Amino acid sequence: MVQTMTFARRIIPLLALLVGACDTPPGSEPLTLSLIGDAPASLKRALTQGLVSFAPDGNVEPALAERWIITDGGLSYIFRIRDSVWSNGKPVRAPDVAAILKRAVAASPGLFSSVDSIVPMTGRIIEIRLKQPQPEFLSLMALPELGIGLKGSGTGPYFVHSRKNEVTRLRLIERKNLVAQPDEPADAKDVRVRTEAAPLAIARYSSGGSAYVAGGTAANLPYALAARLPADQLKVEAVRGLFGLAVTRADGPLKNRNLRLALSLALDRSAMTARFGGIDWPEATTTLPDQAGSGPAPATLEGFELSFQERLAKARTLAGKDAKTVRIFLPQGPGMRVMLASLATNWRPLNVTVVAASRRDTSDLYLIDEVAPIASPYWYIDRLGCKQMSPCEEGTDALLRRALATETTDDRNALFRQADSAIASAQYFIPIARPLRWSLVRGTVSGWKASPIALHPWHRLALTAR
Repeated sequence: MVQTMTFARRIIPLLALLVGACDTPPGSEPLTLSLIGDAPASLKRALTQGLVSFAPDGNVEPALAERWIITDGGLSYIFRIRDSVWSNGKPVRAPDVAAILKRAVAASPGLFSSVDSIVPMTGRIIEIRLKQPQPEFLSLMALPELGIGLKGSGTGPYFVHSRKNEVTRLRLIERKNLVAQPDEPADAKDVRVRTEAAPLAIARYSSGGSAYVAGGTAANLPYALAARLPADQLKVEAVRGLFGLAVTRADGPLKNRNLRLALSLALDRSAMTARFGGIDWPEATTTLPDQAGSGPAPATLEGFELSFQERLAKARTLAGKDAKTVRIFLPQGPGMRVMLASLATNWRPLNVTVVAASRRDTSDLYLIDEVAPIASPYWYIDRLGCKQMSPCEEGTDALLRRALATETTDDRNALFRQADSAIASAQYFIPIARPLRWSLVRGTVSGWKASPIALHPWHRLALTAR
């Protein structure tokens, strides 16, 4: 960690010199942000909203649909589309939206298996009928996969106004000025987006060239910590989702379930997360998060109620005395070098040597670091089921389908619990913590709020006067 932080402290000031000539955006100028991480997904969310969307607190709020009603015992969802236009200026009509939603639903048959029909009732009203009630249905409708786009045009809230010098200018569709004009003055509600690597984004921010950096992860957090920015400007969020190691292949040393369990038991998770600057980063020993609302309690395995030293002794017995080598594929970044060193330290008492793999297909374990967009157990079980993972615990997908087809919460939770227990017992996924995301937010940016899904809609942010 010391070497990583030293490198970061050297490179950030040097990069700051390179971007130091950038103009500091005055209060009347658009918000200028640097985007790291999954840039295409973030831009898609900004350009193609769904009927509903997620608010920063994770709840569902109106988007393209200005309101909706739920009738017939939860079998009918009727949405009224607000008076709006595509990014090409043409009016948004229900028949086009219905056709787009039908294609999106057909592309995810498991997720939307409860959908029976999608019918435009008038030019601005759509009805979606379900085969059986699904409590999480509105949250599913807010997923990015159901963003509404037609032949290259989106529904907003933004459209791409122009691209110049590696900066994409986004403008709100509702402002009607949909055609870029030469030398057109900036609009204070525009957003200027750069996509760049974390060190350059931090250097630009440090020099005043941007007001907001979004999309940081544990992999590049040491760069942000090394910049020594004011504590109130570094926003670190531990969000819901999965952060842990998944087994890559059925052969090799990890074909042994006892070894997989031993690796999980031997992790000193609190010590691992503490190596990241002492930030508040909750550890995780279960697949599902702590019970929330009416959902099932997460499955736990025998051994995790023991002290760490007792767990380590149990892990040594399970692992056996033979020397083993485990190859791990992690993303690039100083944070992952810290993580690899921590894993090597934790597993050395098991006679396990940790080696970094250059490719996922040559590894024994790889990192899953993903935010759960919905709170339902469905997302976690589906992500670790056989549709998305191999090797996997056979039968979990069937349990998930049965859960979606049930009509009562108790029956659904019983099936979720059964699937979660099977996944936890198999240990094809070793949980470490909850996903970590970070942003840099200058004091002149208003509207930023902490979010359990790391969602910070740009149209809710504003650059205020200094």
